[in-house]
Amino acid sequence: MRGIAMPLQQVWGNGRTQLVIPVYQRNYAWKIENCNQLFADLVKLKNSHRTSHFFGSIVTAPAGSGLDRLIIDGQQRLTTTSLLMLAAIKAVKDGKMACSQEGLLEETHDNMLWSKYGSHPTCKFKLLPIEQDRIAYDRLFTFDDSQFVKDSKVTRNFLNFYEKLTATPQAFTFDELFDVVDRLQVICIDLDNDDDPQLIFESLNSTGLALEEADKIRNYLLMSLAPQEQEDCFKQYWHKIQASTDDAPTMFLRDYITISDNLLRPVKLNNLYFHWKRYMTEGGHDRKTELASMLNYVR
Repeated sequence: MRGIAMPLQQVWGNGRTQLVIPVYQRNYAWKIENCNQLFADLVKLKNSHRTSHFFGSIVTAPAGSGLDRLIIDGQQRLTTTSLLMLAAIKAVKDGKMACSQEGLLEETHDNMLWSKYGSHPTCKFKLLPIEQDRIAYDRLFTFDDSQFVKDSKVTRNFLNFYEKLTATPQAFTFDELFDVVDRLQVICIDLDNDDDPQLIFESLNSTGLALEEADKIRNYLLMSLAPQEQEDCFKQYWHKIQASTDDAPTMFLRDYITISDNLLRPVKLNNLYFHWKRYMTEGGHDRKTELASMLNYVR
């Protein structure tokens, strides 16, 4: 494990690096008020003499044998910053935001948002959201409102940033926005192959937007699997379980563990995740077998 303070811009890496949000992570979840707070912080930073602003931690792990990195923690901040810069590029293209430095728009797109030589076969975005968010994120790169996925939080926050950036009086020129984003500092923790992402995840999930118990259980069941197995198990089992519970599987998971572990009364919700871990560990349960059983039961 290696941790170092660095500018957020440096996290994006080079033209071959892609930042992959694993399937076991939750959907993009930042609310309008979270985005508004970030925007207000950036306005304050522009008007101050500070050279940097701490923006939290980013935890990454190897994604196979290439240069790509899995985002274990920090996907909300990375996604939101991408949406902000995408909204700014659209504002300039629409003639609603000034940009005086020639080539700055292209530099932002190529270095922060795009991975020209990325290894993903069909997608060259620098950031690869999970499947349910990726379609909405993909459409934003068209800069065509008619193609946007309107009911996605990804699109909603993008449009909120666009509205703020094009309001009168304007808070930023593109050059000023690029400068303040360049001043954001993070602690980047790069995990090695022998580090345990699950333990890191548990130690960090008490900060930021609180996770549902189902989020923690999903991460526990999928995180220890190899990347391709994660993808397969998510699609074959977890996605169907989630759909069968109207995207709110926590109460189902409590019923399932109560019956499977022969309990006399339901597990308390605030102890559900830790009971699941104990059930899986002490009972020697295989993750894939358990996911298959869960899917059969939810049906």
